Amino acid sequence: MEPHADDIQFAGDYRLDGIILHNHQNEGVDIDDVGIDIQKLVENQSDPLSSNLSIGIIPTVSPYFLPIVLPKIKKAYPNLTLRIEESQSNILVNKVKNGELNMAILALPYNLEGLTSLKFWEEDFYWIAHHENKNAGKQEIRATQLEHSELMLLDDGHCLKDHILDACKISGDSKHVVKASSLATLVQLVKGNMGSTLVPHMALGQLLSSNKDLLKSHLNEPGPHREISLIMRPTYSGMPGAELLKTLFTNSLNLHFKPK
Repeated sequence: MEPHADDIQFAGDYRLDGIILHNHQNEGVDIDDVGIDIQKLVENQSDPLSSNLSIGIIPTVSPYFLPIVLPKIKKAYPNLTLRIEESQSNILVNKVKNGELNMAILALPYNLEGLTSLKFWEEDFYWIAHHENKNAGKQEIRATQLEHSELMLLDDGHCLKDHILDACKISGDSKHVVKASSLATLVQLVKGNMGSTLVPHMALGQLLSSNKDLLKSHLNEPGPHREISLIMRPTYSGMPGAELLKTLFTNSLNLHFKPK
């Protein structure tokens, strides 16, 4: 098995501030090379977000989350080079496990297959309906009040669909009029009065700002309806950087969504 990019390998055993660097091969060691590698490790420990970082993110989070946090990341960590990849949860989990990505941003609950998670946000869903809908505009709505035959959801493979079905206690075998690949498409269909949908709290601002015909209602079911977390391998050496990002993400979202 080839080593992951962030798993540091040495020939021989060395100890640095309680960290054991181990290699099972008994080969000769170039002291100069080891010195350079140890220096890089020290630099990464003192400034863990100062080099390259690859992060995956699911499409039901990225367009609403990234505009909030990217400017703050750039300001707080100007030496960090980010590579961002958007994909569905199952693909991101595999890429993190295989070392193709350092970490990923997922909505939970989801089967992480042994990966570590750091939760930084939780939120509820809101029902979006055309103003002509008889239930539109209520402050709160229960799942039993929704017309399931008119409820439009994302395609299979999007974890948001599973989270909505779970929050509403709807069977996955239920038939829905329309399925789409993005929340923006669903909202446009609602605008055309083709049905209703459910969206997460962080998406409300973007999706409803230019759609005056649409009204929202909080889904009054036990929550939070989903949690947003950073995931990484349990042995990931960049955990200090992940903790810093977790704090930055939480603070940024709290500031952005605090009551006006």
